[in-house]
Amino acid sequence: MNFKEKVKALGAVLGVLVLLFVIGIITRSITYASQAEPLFAQTDKAEVQKITLTDKDGSIEFTKHDSEWDIIKDGITLPGSKDAIDGLAGSITGTRKSRIATEKKENWEQYAVDDKSATHVVLSDAKGTVIDIYLGKSAEDGVSQFVRIAGKDQVIQTVDRLMYSSKTREWINHAMIPQDIKVGEIDKISVRSILGFDQSGNLDLVNWHSPQNYTVFQTIKDGKPSYALHGNSTLQISQARITDLLYNVINFNNEDIVLDTKGLSLSLSLPLAEITLSLNGGKTYTIAVVGYSRENNAVVYVTDKINPSVYSVMAWNINRVLPKLESLVEQPQPAQQ
Repeated sequence: MNFKEKVKALGAVLGVLVLLFVIGIITRSITYASQAEPLFAQTDKAEVQKITLTDKDGSIEFTKHDSEWDIIKDGITLPGSKDAIDGLAGSITGTRKSRIATEKKENWEQYAVDDKSATHVVLSDAKGTVIDIYLGKSAEDGVSQFVRIAGKDQVIQTVDRLMYSSKTREWINHAMIPQDIKVGEIDKISVRSILGFDQSGNLDLVNWHSPQNYTVFQTIKDGKPSYALHGNSTLQISQARITDLLYNVINFNNEDIVLDTKGLSLSLSLPLAEITLSLNGGKTYTIAVVGYSRENNAVVYVTDKINPSVYSVMAWNINRVLPKLESLVEQPQPAQQ
């Protein structure tokens, strides 16, 4: 057998071993799942009214009002993401046990379920605490996790992975505008901005002396819904481009909330830019750019009039919702020869 044939043979053997390893992991996962039993069978996630999550980064609290959740972080209350926090409550209450990893307290650190290493999650209903659990490290199969129930020595391997963080970005509403709005429901969009991107691609006050200030409204043209520029009937608005802009504004998301605004240069009373959607029913939604980081050109700070918290946003995202008017204008077609 020559050298190339030996390499091919070794590669084939290695491939088989890897395949067998993967099959083994899948088989163990299926076995664990089939033998699983619920840890908290008597707990209904719908009854959970409060969740406290503590990890190495700090602590965060969720409180439920009717069907909505509030976040309490560093003494500040803000609206939470219903889907994300409901998902947390459902995952914890629905935790399933595949096996007991150890019964010995001295082994807690090995599984990262000790008080120092674990993520501590407490769920409460109207009467008090219903679940008090410590989440440790992931198991070697990558899909399950080790946990410990408060007051017990045993470490349990779960069927599912339970990895959560106290960082706000995991739990806040990232949408700045309700994302169920349809483009056809928008009566007009108004843009006012002294912000822009210079020739080097850096965000700056490039429109300070001549701010972008325009409104595009919905109208009827040739019997079909269309958009036109307010105050100027000669410029033709590109329907494709204005539709793209409206979609971008509706789907505009923040990165994270900024709880500590000290040291930031923010213009809250006179924003650097505003994008306002006015709906046919009279409702309005405004995204206001209140500052940006000169040191970190990628970060912009925004707020809105309904929930005036300050959020961080990537600059490229701002660029998508602050186009220059000329970029929305229909370009004349070249004359036919």
